Amino acid sequence: MFNEFGLNGMKPMVETVVDGVREEIIQGNIHFQPIWYKEKIDASSQKVRRIGIQNIKQQIYDYIAVEAMKDFLKRIGEYQCAALKGRGQSYGIKAIKRWMRNKNIRYAGQCDISKCYPSIDRNKLMEFLRKYVKNESLLELIEMLIMTFDTGLSIGSYLSQYLCNLFLSQIYHEIAENMYRIRKKRSGTKERINLVKHQLFFMDDILILGTNAKDIHKAMRLIIKKTDEMGLEIKDSWTVYTTVAKRKDDGHFIDIMGVRIYRHHITIRRRVFLRVRRSYKKAQSIVKQRKKIPVWLARKCMSYKGILDHTDSYNIKRRYNANKTIQICKGVISHESKIRHYARECYC
Repeated sequence: MFNEFGLNGMKPMVETVVDGVREEIIQGNIHFQPIWYKEKIDASSQKVRRIGIQNIKQQIYDYIAVEAMKDFLKRIGEYQCAALKGRGQSYGIKAIKRWMRNKNIRYAGQCDISKCYPSIDRNKLMEFLRKYVKNESLLELIEMLIMTFDTGLSIGSYLSQYLCNLFLSQIYHEIAENMYRIRKKRSGTKERINLVKHQLFFMDDILILGTNAKDIHKAMRLIIKKTDEMGLEIKDSWTVYTTVAKRKDDGHFIDIMGVRIYRHHITIRRRVFLRVRRSYKKAQSIVKQRKKIPVWLARKCMSYKGILDHTDSYNIKRRYNANKTIQICKGVISHESKIRHYARECYC
């Protein structure tokens, strides 16, 4: 059928799959193959991650669940920089850079949730979802999907990243709406003072900024208390520090999302810089030998384009001719995409 009619020949098969999925959801008769796991070293942090590999059928149901709760995803905080389109690394870096222009922002607090994905209590997660989602069929589907994981949420699952951000949105909104002190004025009036002026989450990394060291310390203690209530644990390495520098560059910076953000400039984190330099240096060497850049290396170079564009990396761009390399890599990836598309058209 595919040979004779091309992509249009797949439509009846797709409709059959859709009908089958619909019937399974309505009847509540859904079964998945067991998930298998593999350990992978995170290139950024050198941590060992346990990645869950799902069957294609379960991946389809993940997408269905996420699409069904699209409206509820609006609850994710404005500066929870993960999962949602347009709110990634570049978005977060720009926001912090903008906040740091305010000289009254003098203190920062940072903390990290220990083993965030696997430590999320699924019963508490479902209790949270039931509070806001009134679609019982959707709730049953989500519960069925997350109960296929060994523990907590699974790294590598499309659904898990959204559920994790939704669950952590409780902390985000607690910081934004409920962490404050009351200041009494001489006139007898009272004024609400927010402990935190700005907050940003990069998945399970939390950054808070403020004008008063005592307020930031108090906010950090309240965050630890809130995470305890949710069954999560903040690592002991949490810290509060000043963002004020006596000189232009004397070590006072915010280290998050692979970059170091100073008040006046932004640099790439050292271990990330080494990987970026290694990739572009290798690509430049291949170009000089008049050889074709392999697809895997082209994709790697392109993945670093954003971090080069949003940091003060003029020297590395010039030294390794990054702009030219990026153009060549775009061509390599585009050519590969055309080959794959043609192969799909001619398959069988």
